[in-house]
Amino acid sequence: MDRKLRGVTTRGSRIQISFTYKGERCREIWPKEPTKRNMKEAHELRQMILMQIKLGMFDYGKTFPNSPKALRMSPTLAGKVTIEEALNKWLRTHQKHIEYSTARGYASSLREHLIPYFGHVPLTELKASDIRTWMASLNISNKRINNVLIPLRAIYNEAIEDEIIDKNPLTRIKNLNVVTREPKPFNENEINAIVYELKGNDRNLIILAFETGLRTSELIGLNWDDIDYEQNRLYVRRAIVYRKEKTPKTRSGIRTVELTLKAISALKTQRALVPTDNEAVFFDTKNEARLSDNVIR
Repeated sequence: MDRKLRGVTTRGSRIQISFTYKGERCREIWPKEPTKRNMKEAHELRQMILMQIKLGMFDYGKTFPNSPKALRMSPTLAGKVTIEEALNKWLRTHQKHIEYSTARGYASSLREHLIPYFGHVPLTELKASDIRTWMASLNISNKRINNVLIPLRAIYNEAIEDEIIDKNPLTRIKNLNVVTREPKPFNENEINAIVYELKGNDRNLIILAFETGLRTSELIGLNWDDIDYEQNRLYVRRAIVYRKEKTPKTRSGIRTVELTLKAISALKTQRALVPTDNEAVFFDTKNEARLSDNVIR
């Protein structure tokens, strides 16, 4: 390394500038090729940075706006970031690591609730009272409100961890109480009345649902190789949500279900209705494609 260019090094086809700011060692990439002339310019930039740091005039975000450290190191830049920008960045970052249905739910929360109300607010200016006022204006269930708050809580937790903000306005915002309703299953007369109104594929599906208790997503994901007629049972191995296949979240989700005589009869009747090359047990009667939850509803 040229001693005259201390703190300036090559990193592949780019130039790296090193310096200390607020007691932290910083290494930033300057997007220029490491030619002799550019290396000299990088050194001059570093000297200017050191002088600005000494005078208390250095603005990290202005000098390195694309740096991951920019928000944390530059209070002026942090004040310009809106909640909409932070939410969209958070979703882009995390959606690859969560279930498709979960990411879709978060996107809905952003689109329908968080961005319309808070999107324009700078990340540093949200107050707990603003959140309480918004929650009181919503005409959705407590459970839905709690779920909508998840992305908002996430961006503020990350902002605290990255030292972008000093206080989290959601710290004192507690989740609302959720009252779980007791299930009211259909009685035998109601079940018979429902089945009487159905025929074919739809009738067989609802009979199997009543007899096994399978979830809608599990009924949609049921394949013929999941049926064991010799043992009078079926195996729940997958679920399909928003046309995306996924395995059950817990071991209890992957399970064996004993079949009643009514369930076996419905499956055998269904087998006669389905083309032999169709792996799915149930199908959309309009186009013979795999069912969706909307069709069942």
